[in-house]
Amino acid sequence: MTPKSAEVRWSAPPPRTGAVINSKPDYLVQFRKTGGEEWSERGEEVIESDFLYTLTGLQPYTYYEVRVVPFIQYGRGTPSASVKFRTAETG
Repeated sequence: MTPKSAEVRWSAPPPRTGAVINSKPDYLVQFRKTGGEEWSERGEEVIESDFLYTLTGLQPYTYYEVRVVPFIQYGRGTPSASVKFRTAETG
Protein backbone atom coordinates (compact mmCIF):
# COMPACT_ATOMS: atom_id res chain seq x y z
CA MET A 1 0.00 0.00 0.00
CA THR A 2 1.26 3.45 -0.90
CA PRO A 3 -0.21 6.92 -0.28
CA LYS A 4 -2.04 6.79 -3.62
CA SER A 5 -2.51 3.10 -4.40
CA ALA A 6 -3.61 -0.21 -2.93
CA GLU A 7 -3.23 -3.77 -4.14
CA VAL A 8 -6.47 -5.78 -4.13
CA ARG A 9 -6.25 -9.60 -4.05
CA TRP A 10 -9.14 -12.05 -3.98
CA SER A 11 -9.97 -15.66 -4.64
CA ALA A 12 -12.74 -17.08 -6.78
CA PRO A 13 -15.99 -17.45 -4.88
CA PRO A 14 -17.72 -20.82 -4.79
CA PRO A 15 -20.62 -20.93 -7.26
CA ARG A 16 -24.01 -20.17 -5.76
CA THR A 17 -26.90 -22.49 -6.42
CA GLY A 18 -28.08 -21.91 -9.95
CA ALA A 19 -25.26 -19.49 -10.85
CA VAL A 20 -22.90 -20.44 -13.61
CA ILE A 21 -19.50 -18.77 -13.41
CA ASN A 22 -17.37 -18.60 -16.53
CA SER A 23 -14.43 -21.00 -16.54
CA LYS A 24 -12.12 -17.98 -16.30
CA PRO A 25 -14.38 -15.33 -14.75
CA ASP A 26 -13.93 -11.63 -15.29
CA TYR A 27 -14.28 -9.06 -12.51
CA LEU A 28 -14.85 -5.42 -11.69
CA VAL A 29 -13.28 -3.83 -8.61
CA GLN A 30 -15.51 -1.32 -6.83
CA PHE A 31 -14.28 1.12 -4.17
CA ARG A 32 -15.36 4.17 -2.22
CA LYS A 33 -14.28 6.25 0.74
CA THR A 34 -15.54 4.56 3.90
CA GLY A 35 -19.06 5.79 4.59
CA GLY A 36 -19.58 7.00 1.02
CA GLU A 37 -22.74 6.16 -0.88
CA GLU A 38 -21.62 5.64 -4.46
CA TRP A 39 -19.20 2.94 -5.58
CA SER A 40 -16.57 3.83 -8.18
CA GLU A 41 -15.49 1.07 -10.54
CA ARG A 42 -12.19 0.03 -12.00
CA GLY A 43 -11.78 -2.58 -14.64
CA GLU A 44 -14.19 -0.97 -17.08
CA GLU A 45 -12.44 -3.11 -19.63
CA VAL A 46 -13.20 -6.01 -17.27
CA ILE A 47 -10.35 -7.58 -15.36
CA GLU A 48 -9.38 -10.95 -16.79
CA SER A 49 -8.55 -12.28 -13.43
CA ASP A 50 -5.28 -13.20 -11.96
CA PHE A 51 -7.15 -12.32 -8.75
CA LEU A 52 -5.06 -9.17 -8.39
CA TYR A 53 -5.65 -5.51 -9.22
CA THR A 54 -3.88 -2.31 -8.16
CA LEU A 55 -6.12 0.67 -7.44
CA THR A 56 -4.36 3.94 -8.27
CA GLY A 57 -5.23 7.61 -7.93
CA LEU A 58 -6.31 7.28 -4.28
CA GLN A 59 -5.86 9.97 -1.63
CA PRO A 60 -3.12 9.63 1.01
CA TYR A 61 -4.03 8.60 4.57
CA THR A 62 -7.67 7.97 3.65
CA TYR A 63 -9.99 5.13 4.64
CA TYR A 64 -11.58 3.20 1.78
CA GLU A 65 -13.61 0.07 1.29
CA VAL A 66 -13.34 -2.23 -1.69
CA ARG A 67 -15.32 -5.14 -3.11
CA VAL A 68 -15.13 -7.36 -6.18
CA VAL A 69 -17.96 -8.13 -8.61
CA PRO A 70 -17.73 -11.29 -10.76
CA PHE A 71 -19.34 -11.65 -14.14
CA ILE A 72 -21.53 -14.73 -14.33
CA GLN A 73 -23.56 -16.30 -17.12
CA TYR A 74 -26.24 -13.57 -17.10
CA GLY A 75 -24.12 -10.51 -16.35
CA ARG A 76 -22.89 -9.16 -13.04
CA GLY A 77 -22.89 -11.47 -10.07
CA THR A 78 -23.29 -10.60 -6.41
CA PRO A 79 -20.56 -8.28 -5.06
CA SER A 80 -18.22 -9.69 -2.43
CA ALA A 81 -18.33 -8.42 1.12
CA SER A 82 -16.46 -5.14 1.35
CA VAL A 83 -13.05 -4.87 2.98
CA LYS A 84 -11.83 -1.65 4.61
CA PHE A 85 -8.30 -0.31 4.33
CA ARG A 86 -6.34 2.92 4.75
CA THR A 87 -3.79 4.31 2.33
CA ALA A 88 -0.34 5.21 3.63
CA GLU A 89 0.74 8.66 4.76
CA THR A 90 2.81 10.80 2.44
CA GLY A 91 6.32 11.06 3.53
